[in-house]
Amino acid sequence: MASNHNIRVFGDKRVTFVHSLLSWSEKLSRPSQNIQEAIRFLHGFEVDFDRFRLIGAAERANFCFLLKCQVITHTIQDAIDTLRSRRLFSPFEVGEILSMIAKHIGRLTLSKQENVDLYAEHIDRETEETNRMWKSRTPLPDAESERQRRKLQEIWERLHFTVPECDCVQCLRGPRPLKG
Repeated sequence: MASNHNIRVFGDKRVTFVHSLLSWSEKLSRPSQNIQEAIRFLHGFEVDFDRFRLIGAAERANFCFLLKCQVITHTIQDAIDTLRSRRLFSPFEVGEILSMIAKHIGRLTLSKQENVDLYAEHIDRETEETNRMWKSRTPLPDAESERQRRKLQEIWERLHFTVPECDCVQCLRGPRPLKG
C-alpha cells in the first residue's frame, strides 16, 4: 500500500503539473509566445516528471503506470523537438499537445480502486469526453488543416491507450486496444 506521504506528494505534484502544462498551452496560443522559454520549461518539466514517475514505481503503482509515463515523456520530448525545429506543428498546436499531456498526467493514479483518487477520476471523465470528440469529429474541408488535425489526433491516440492485462480503473473503463 502507498505511504501517506508519497500519496500526498504524488497528488500535489500531479495537480501542479496539470496546471503548469495548461498555463503553457495557453501561452503558446498567443502571438507573443516565447519559444525558447517554453523549451526551457519543458526541459525542466521532463526532469520533474521523471522524479514523479519514480514515486509511482516505488509505490508499485498500477500495471500500466510506467508505460503511460514513458509515452508521456516521449511526447514531451517530441514537443521540445517540434518547438526547436519549428516544423510539423505551430506553437499553438504544440500548446494543444501540452493540453493533451496535462489530461493524461491528471488521470494517472496510485490507486487501483474506484472512488479513492477523485481528482484522477474527474480528469479521466474529462479525458473520455475529449476522446469521444476526437472519434466523432467531421473532417475539415481544407486538406492541409485536416492533415494537421489528423496528426494531432494521432498524438492523442498515442497518449490515450489501455493495457489489456491491467486492472486499474482507467484501463478497465477506457478504450479497448485492438487484439493483434
